[in-house]
Order: sequence, then structure tokens, then C-alpha cells
Amino acid sequence: MRALTGRPVVRYIGRDDPEATAEGWKSWADQAAAWLREGRSPTVFIHTPDNADALGLARRFHDDVRALVPDLDPLPEPVPAGPPTLF
Repeated sequence: MRALTGRPVVRYIGRDDPEATAEGWKSWADQAAAWLREGRSPTVFIHTPDNADALGLARRFHDDVRALVPDLDPLPEPVPAGPPTLF
């Protein structure tokens, strides 16, 4: 978990169960918070086997890090989008 640059990147691959995924990233939330306190700019990608819950989990991860670093800005609200189409 040692960062070698000012912009560390983490790709976290979770489980099918969102609660198990969130439980598993606790040490990464702590690490991301520590990096932010050091002045680094981490990027964390959250994946699940089918990625169906990835967006919500990424927002939840950010909230967990914000609980540790209260001056971290909240994420903007997602832009509403309709179903994808080919045309």
C-alpha cells in the first residue's frame, strides 16, 4: 500500500454482495484517506463481478473516505440519463 507517486491508483474488485464488498475495502478507505492527508490525489476504481452495483459502491466508498477526511468535497449528484440506445 505504499504510494510511489502523487497520484496512486487502486483497482478494487469486490464481490457479488455489496455489503461484503464494502466490508473488504475498509483498509483501502483508510489508505486513501491517509494519501489525501499527505497531499496525494488517489484514484480508486470499484468493480464487482458484473459491475451492476459499481456506481453506487464507488459513491459509497467516497462517502467512507469523506467520513475520515471531512474536508473532502462531496461528489456531485449523477446526471439523470435515459436508457442507452443505438440511435
